[in-house]
Amino acid sequence: MTACTNNGGKARRVVTAALVGVLSVGAVPAIALATGSDVSLQAEDPAVLAGADIVYKKGQPGDVYYANGKQQGLVPSEIDPAVAGIDNIEVTSFPSKAEVGAYYYFYVNLGSTTGKQFHTVNGSAGVKYDAGDKGMVQVSGELSFTMPSDAGTYAVVVGQYNGAAGWDFVNVADTFTIASYSLADATLIDGSDVTDTTFDWTGERNTSSVNAWWGRLNVEVDGHVLVKDNGSNTSTADYQLNIREKGGATSVTSGQLDPDKTYVAVITGINGYAGQSKPVEFTVGKLNLSDAVITPVVDTATPSSSSTIAQVAAAINDVESANYADALSSDVEIVFGTDPNGDPISSGDEGKYTFTIKATKDSKWVEGEQTVTVVKADRLANINFTPCGTTTDGTNFTVDLGAEKPVYFDLNRVSVKDGTDDVDYTFEIKDDEGNTYADDSALRNPGTYYVTVNAWEYVNGDLVAQSKTAKVVVKYDNVTEADNIFFVYDGKNYAEGETATDEYDGTDLSEKVSVTVKVGDKTLVEGTDYDVTVERSDADGGWTKVDSIVDAGDYTITVTGKSFNETAKFSLHVDPMTFSEVKVDADLVDKDGTGYLAYTSEVLTPTFSFYKDGVEVEVPAEAYEVTYTKDKKETELKEVGTYTPSFEGTAKGANYDFTKIDTVHSFEVTDKKVFLDVPMNEWYSQGVYDAAKLGYMNGEGNGATFGPMRELTRAEAACVLFNMAGGDDMYPDATVPGYDVHEKVYNTDYTDVEGNEFFAKAIAWCKATEIINGYADGTFGVSRFVTNEEFACMLANYAKAKNEYKAVDADETLAAYPDASVVSDWAKDAVAWCVSEGIMGGGANISPAGFILRMRAATMAVNAQPEKLTDLVIDVTPDNPKPGYDM
Repeated sequence: MTACTNNGGKARRVVTAALVGVLSVGAVPAIALATGSDVSLQAEDPAVLAGADIVYKKGQPGDVYYANGKQQGLVPSEIDPAVAGIDNIEVTSFPSKAEVGAYYYFYVNLGSTTGKQFHTVNGSAGVKYDAGDKGMVQVSGELSFTMPSDAGTYAVVVGQYNGAAGWDFVNVADTFTIASYSLADATLIDGSDVTDTTFDWTGERNTSSVNAWWGRLNVEVDGHVLVKDNGSNTSTADYQLNIREKGGATSVTSGQLDPDKTYVAVITGINGYAGQSKPVEFTVGKLNLSDAVITPVVDTATPSSSSTIAQVAAAINDVESANYADALSSDVEIVFGTDPNGDPISSGDEGKYTFTIKATKDSKWVEGEQTVTVVKADRLANINFTPCGTTTDGTNFTVDLGAEKPVYFDLNRVSVKDGTDDVDYTFEIKDDEGNTYADDSALRNPGTYYVTVNAWEYVNGDLVAQSKTAKVVVKYDNVTEADNIFFVYDGKNYAEGETATDEYDGTDLSEKVSVTVKVGDKTLVEGTDYDVTVERSDADGGWTKVDSIVDAGDYTITVTGKSFNETAKFSLHVDPMTFSEVKVDADLVDKDGTGYLAYTSEVLTPTFSFYKDGVEVEVPAEAYEVTYTKDKKETELKEVGTYTPSFEGTAKGANYDFTKIDTVHSFEVTDKKVFLDVPMNEWYSQGVYDAAKLGYMNGEGNGATFGPMRELTRAEAACVLFNMAGGDDMYPDATVPGYDVHEKVYNTDYTDVEGNEFFAKAIAWCKATEIINGYADGTFGVSRFVTNEEFACMLANYAKAKNEYKAVDADETLAAYPDASVVSDWAKDAVAWCVSEGIMGGGANISPAGFILRMRAATMAVNAQPEKLTDLVIDVTPDNPKPGYDM
């Protein structure tokens, strides 16, 4: 989070103020305790607010939002006092029951003269805001204790509530704007269905003209159908609509639209949307006969090869022949198939006649074809769907799946009569996508269905027939956001208008999002009953659809009903990541944690490690820029001395807040060396330094040099292991077997070890613990060089003596190294263990038979035991068990 100001550097002062016009309003809690007149207010400690900045958990001063009917705006979280030594103070929205002495914020709609009013009473010292060219202007306007939703410019007033004594405020208020309703997310729809964004011709007469299409086209924003200006409602409409050909400069106002062309609907906002315009491309589609629901004609007239479309199809997709016949006549061809006898001629007999209705070759508005069966009957049956379910006209039915006891469409209740007698029938069920179903059980699922009943029965030699189609819409009625749609983020439920908050952590936070839609005891299914989309706010105020939540910013999660007519929007704000600690990636770190960089006479460009609650987090180098301060002056990182880094985010660092880092560690540039022969910036420098610091290894001679490139001897290896175990601090002379208290020497029984040698005690200890053993010829081999695999075995023996060794699969562990095959069989398990523990194996090869250099031995020793032992962990009694590797 970032402390933000908008006063151009002007000092903020505490303000003594009163709320005017609200003091006698009973609906305003706590403040109503004051009298009805202006009150001079004093905080318990006004200095706390003097010069304070405000930290926001949502938004930044100057942000512009677009009105969408939802609450939105800046949300303060803390007051950042300018007084040294005072921690940030939590600030919350004004509650129903305020606490005296607490800090709150509220909103003022600047310039609004309606409702409860706010202004300060001490003239030029009042709460002000930056009005741009007008300078600093006193805050005055309609007060609100809840986040606003209406268009306007708002001030966020922050202060301390002091009960009957009133308030003290920070004297400069930040502002934000809610712009008029935005057409940025406007979508062109067909009719009033906000999910229907395709525009196909229905075949109905007079519907292919420009005026007809203009009448069908509507606009929705966030699930809300806007009001189109039809010439008589201009004062209350939201927009005007004009149709142009793509690339055209003028509107198309007459004639027909063309399915082969692309058009642009120019949406021009008026009233609440004034000043906005959005062009939306669209095309119009043809009537596709192949997947249309066609109700065939059943009549007493004789079909023939000269039958017209109206004499073959009673209805196409709910459009009855009376409304489409002349419009379709020039676009379709009626092809006679067979009569009831199967002959390609019309016999005039009662029965089924087949026809193919297909688009003409040059049809502009129709495509595809379909075979239908026309019936000539002696009498027409009466088909009555009314008993089947809930209907207003006998042919259009609705099923409310959300009802306590849904009334499903029951085809068994259909009445098919010849007078009073039942007539046999068959049925067909299709949905609006052309899928067919075997029975009416499908009508228990959300969707739009067409049920066609075909009556057919011979009664006393007469054919009684009829065909009729019912439309059944199955959906959940009365689904509302408040009662049925639940948004849960990270286990907590949020209502529409509330904002869930989190902090960027590099993971996909959408995994914390859960949306549930429940109707009664039913849990609806995403994808079937509703869709969930996630949008992220852009810098320009627009929104972009995203598949994941992996960046800081504002998000809108939209639930759009498919089996119900409701759209709900929920808000999530993701703060940039803050850091608890930042350290330079030093060449060397001393025991106090101070980092050192080696002086090179050139400008240094180190990298840094960032930590969040003690855990290192990966931060891209391009996310920030670094400046350095030395001796209280900003300077380049070059000369010897102590430096303090400062960080500033770049355009690629929006996910990180570099202004709030709890601890930024200073570091030193030094021209000193660990030892005279160990530079600061070699890969092994830290290992050598740590080994010396921990007391595992010493320098040579007077300690000025280390001999990093010299081979390690067995005598030195014994000293390393002995020192790792605690050395003289843990093992007084008399505790090591073989010590002669009179001569003060160590008797190891090795012929090449004199009892008074500097390494005699360590070798005696290694013999007693059997971590390193001698040779069969009675020698220890004090001057012999140690190989890499031998040192691995010594460290493995040491780990076994400490009961810290865990066997691993040697072949699997060493498989990545090209020289694994030359590791000695007796050393393979120990080498594999060292590799698995990160003690060795950091390079491309193991080099098992190569002599280990002192610098590598130092690094391996520190890797094996990074911390110095503080307790005795290895016993040296004669019955100490043998660790396992004969060294």
